[in-house]
Amino acid sequence: MAIHRAELRELIRDLHSIPREVREELRPSVLAAGGIVAEEARRNSSWSTRIPDAIWVSGRFSGGNSAGVRVAVNIRKAPHAPFYEGPPAVFYHSLYGNRRHWYPEAARPFLKVALVSKADEATEVIDDMVAHVLQRHGFR
Repeated sequence: MAIHRAELRELIRDLHSIPREVREELRPSVLAAGGIVAEEARRNSSWSTRIPDAIWVSGRFSGGNSAGVRVAVNIRKAPHAPFYEGPPAVFYHSLYGNRRHWYPEAARPFLKVALVSKADEATEVIDDMVAHVLQRHGFR
């Protein structure tokens, strides 16, 4: 199931009309959906010793277009992660600071791949929780 930007904006607008206490009940499901994507990203980046531990999840329902869930990499813990995520498909780096010789390295996307492969599962988690919470509070 593909989610389009316009549908996300409409969902965010609708979420702002829901009372705050109801939104807070929905927060765990949003974080759980992000956790599904984050776990897949950790598996996808298991070739690295630093990237899996640097992946984090946050979620919020306030702030206009920033509402939702975020799965990201702490670049202080894994500064090389953005290069592997790409584009381009190949990047170049020096070895041990020797800038006279540059070596090609293939990108190994892990976040985008995780999002694409787990989008349906994550969406299902959110859909189920939204339906349950809203029904419990009298929304139809």
